[in-house]
Amino acid sequence: MATWIQTMPTPLLAAQGLALSYRRGAPPVFTDVDLAVRPREIVALVGESGCGKSSLLGLLAGLNAPSCGEIRFRDTPVRRTPGEIAVVFQDPCLLPWLSVEGNAGFGLGFRSLGLPHVERRARVAEALADVGLAEHARRYPHQLSGGMAQRVALARALGRRPALILLDEPFSALDAITREAMQTLLTELVHRHASAALLVTHDLDEALRVSDRVLLMGGRSAGLVGEWELLETLGPAPRERHLRGILDLRAEILDALTRHRVPAASDPSASPCHAASGFSFDPIALPETP
Repeated sequence: MATWIQTMPTPLLAAQGLALSYRRGAPPVFTDVDLAVRPREIVALVGESGCGKSSLLGLLAGLNAPSCGEIRFRDTPVRRTPGEIAVVFQDPCLLPWLSVEGNAGFGLGFRSLGLPHVERRARVAEALADVGLAEHARRYPHQLSGGMAQRVALARALGRRPALILLDEPFSALDAITREAMQTLLTELVHRHASAALLVTHDLDEALRVSDRVLLMGGRSAGLVGEWELLETLGPAPRERHLRGILDLRAEILDALTRHRVPAASDPSASPCHAASGFSFDPIALPETP
């Protein structure tokens, strides 16, 4: 994929030749990963549980260093989390002693951002309005539903005015109705603020609903093994789940996943970092074309 990165328009985020091992001599979590995110696009990264998606996200965010390879944001090497990148985790990570307003603004007072108090308050107010929590600013985490707590986490990310949002399975613990509402909200906010997003998810339906491009991670080398452009063929997100094109792509990606699946742990040649996989997508029967 390195050639593709070099020939595409200047990416917002680009990674080449990434590999990660947690200790010397241990099997790599992943190797030879080339990845790019263009401005204003939503990219979904899918793959079996344990294939290294979250570990890769941590490298891209500057939270950890790769064993080899390079990551560049706006063509500048990433050594730590850039100010224009925000991260949203699966757990909202709210501080129980801070209100919704306080949690949404947490981090904006750091010296590295250099924001005056008035600017911080304005950003928090705007972010809470964006996620529909303006009337709940004085509530505390124990008074929030799971969906509301995740909205606070999203507001905290938006307050940084990020060019890129990295999301690590942020909606996986939510019920189906709330999850779909949050997916719609994410696409609306990314488009409204002209940001880009990289979404790690094990939910293929979620990836097909919200993203402009899907990347599949897996295989014995634990790298990127597939890529699908969705915008031109399926139109802008969010999309209806039962469009014929979505069903076709779902089957195609599931087939690719099956072909690149690592053998079970009983196979002595299986890689330890892939042995416990939980990619729970069952093949579906496609309707016949009239």
